[in-house]
Amino acid sequence: MTIIGGMAEAGHERSTKTGTTVVGSAALADRTPRAAPTAPPDSTRRMATVFVSYSRREFHFAEAATATLRSHSALDPWIDAQRLRPGMDWAKTLDESLDNADALLLLASPAAMASAYVRREWTRAAERGIPIHIGVVEAVDLPSELAGRPVYDLRTRFWKRAAALGEAIAQARTEPVAVAPRPNRLGLPGRMPASVAATAALAVLASLALVAATVVLVSVDIAVMRLARSPFIGSDWMWQDNALEVLRTLRWQRAMFALLGLTAMAAPLAPGVLIAGTWLLRRRSSQSFLLMGFGSTAAVGSFLFVFVGKTVGSPAPDDPFITEEVFPTPPGIASDTALLRALLAGAVVCAVTGGILVLVSRTLHLWLPTGAGAGYQRRRLAGMRLIRPDLLTVAGPKRYGPRLLTEWTSYDPWFPVKWMDSCARLAALPAPETPCAVEVLSLAPADEAVAGLIRLACREAGMAGGPSPARWVFVLVSSQAPWPETAQAIQDLGPRAICVLLDSLHLPADAEELRRHQWLDFRERHPDSLFPLLAALRSPTAEPADDGPAPAPAVADRFRAPVAVRQFVALGRNLAGALPGFALVALIFRPMDVQSPALAVVTVLAVVCLVRLGNRVATRRITAAGFRRGCLVTLAVLTLWVGVAFSILWTPLALSTVWGPTSFVTADIGGESVASYQPEIFGGVGNPHLLTLGAANLPVCVALILIMYYFPLRGLWLPPTVAPADARLPPVGWAAWRGFTPLVVTPGILFSLLIELIVLYPP
Repeated sequence: MTIIGGMAEAGHERSTKTGTTVVGSAALADRTPRAAPTAPPDSTRRMATVFVSYSRREFHFAEAATATLRSHSALDPWIDAQRLRPGMDWAKTLDESLDNADALLLLASPAAMASAYVRREWTRAAERGIPIHIGVVEAVDLPSELAGRPVYDLRTRFWKRAAALGEAIAQARTEPVAVAPRPNRLGLPGRMPASVAATAALAVLASLALVAATVVLVSVDIAVMRLARSPFIGSDWMWQDNALEVLRTLRWQRAMFALLGLTAMAAPLAPGVLIAGTWLLRRRSSQSFLLMGFGSTAAVGSFLFVFVGKTVGSPAPDDPFITEEVFPTPPGIASDTALLRALLAGAVVCAVTGGILVLVSRTLHLWLPTGAGAGYQRRRLAGMRLIRPDLLTVAGPKRYGPRLLTEWTSYDPWFPVKWMDSCARLAALPAPETPCAVEVLSLAPADEAVAGLIRLACREAGMAGGPSPARWVFVLVSSQAPWPETAQAIQDLGPRAICVLLDSLHLPADAEELRRHQWLDFRERHPDSLFPLLAALRSPTAEPADDGPAPAPAVADRFRAPVAVRQFVALGRNLAGALPGFALVALIFRPMDVQSPALAVVTVLAVVCLVRLGNRVATRRITAAGFRRGCLVTLAVLTLWVGVAFSILWTPLALSTVWGPTSFVTADIGGESVASYQPEIFGGVGNPHLLTLGAANLPVCVALILIMYYFPLRGLWLPPTVAPADARLPPVGWAAWRGFTPLVVTPGILFSLLIELIVLYPP
């Protein structure tokens, strides 16, 4: 399916009409007025055309309202996402459709009222005497010009009230005028769907339970620390106490390290799920973000529920003597552990319930930002199968053409197959009656590789430009192309221009007029997004395939990139979070060591290198040569970090001699060799030498990862040249790092605690 649509504004606040085109949507079958159903003999009334005016931020509401109106036999709703196709003059078609409409449905929200195009549409409808019906999807202050229009509150019970609205439009009935709900001072929704309120409440309850569990867990940590002697006072006490006290102390010291690790896992969960829930109230959370918050809470909470009991409980529960005499659990710790497990169970139940709501609730889907919902929910709204059978089969390579596009082979091994299959489908289309030439306009040298790929696709489709002016011009829009020149070129070309988005960026405010041009989202570099557009341009009269609902409008500042780019950014983000966690433990356990501040400084330097490299890759602000240099600098800093970290943690490790069920440990005290023993239940967690050697290979592992991603990234993502900073480029943001959560700090903390445990208590 091709996504061709008008661009939404940054933060999902863009204007209504860009003219989203849907190629391969069943809804396109409705682009011409449908024949009226069989009517009673005394009725000759035709279907009423309802023009749906909305902000791109409310696209899911608009799509659902259109589906509800279409279910009424007397209504023919008109929404740009389902009616505009490539080859049309989008601005002219929008104006003509509005002028010929019998009614206008205005989905009111703060974003819609701030949109110049929404205002233009309802103002034009009012001037022509077209009835205006207002459906409020978010509390808003309506302008005085809309006073006296019928208002429908669609914030709750959306489906029932949308059906009533459609009935009123069909009967040309004017409902009693209602007062539009006004926003409160806090900017929070005064009324919201029950599923949204329940999901937000479950997120808050889960976070509160996690906060309480973390507090109880810390109290258990403190109680266990009191039972365990400090691991930093030396080992003399082992030879001064009796064997029973030594065993008890060792047991609680090891439990202390385990509980600290569990605390490090529990602490980041609460803010993660709380942020997801509070962002949902402001309609900023995506489905994936909500599922990540609930899913991590359920998974980690279940893990903590199991291992907290095992850590505090007796290491040998089947032996009554060990349980009662050697390892008795104090009543206070036992009661706190029971309370802790109850809180964790409550958090898990809330998280599982919230995750189910996010997956199944169609009303919650409407509340999510544009492009952040679920495809199966949109198919459900369109009355299509939730799962397409053709997506469950993986087709093998059918044929390879003479041109394999070697630059893409390392990027996507299946790309040549997809490319040649797409070319074959284009060749099977009927030849156009008039020549349909397409040119590609690239205003930045960094975009020439992609421009060459699109030109090749046009030649394969028989649509290459010739001596005469081309009918269509693909204008490449990217973070490398100067925005004033790009905007001027699009305006000069007029309806002939088709904007091709190559990477994520913030479109300036003067891009408002360009929203009425055709847009192609080519950020993921899929042939499946390019070839359907070429097919629609070559044969504009051909019926589109019934393969899904209309794609949501593209959001320019939302991070979208090929899979390899997203994986590289995610790996760098996770590593940048794990390093500070490791350094934090070193500072806490060894505050007096001179290496600890040095490790903190090197950690800051490593995080800066990782974040800077990942952001420059995500925004295409680095060349292939610069990527190599950045990788070398990052590797050098990581190597220095490993050296400093293990200079702190490494201590000579005494070898243990294992004899049957006991392990004899010798120590030199006062010039005498003193022996003690340790039962087998204190089995070690691993060979410290092997663990240290594996951790020291961190730079080697990172180097292999960078080499693995270098070849895919250098193809058609990393540009050969980068425009200078003063080239009036459009601004780019940090959308690629919005998924950064506190959970990524946990692996570094756990690994550092494990090293500390092995150094202090070698197996």
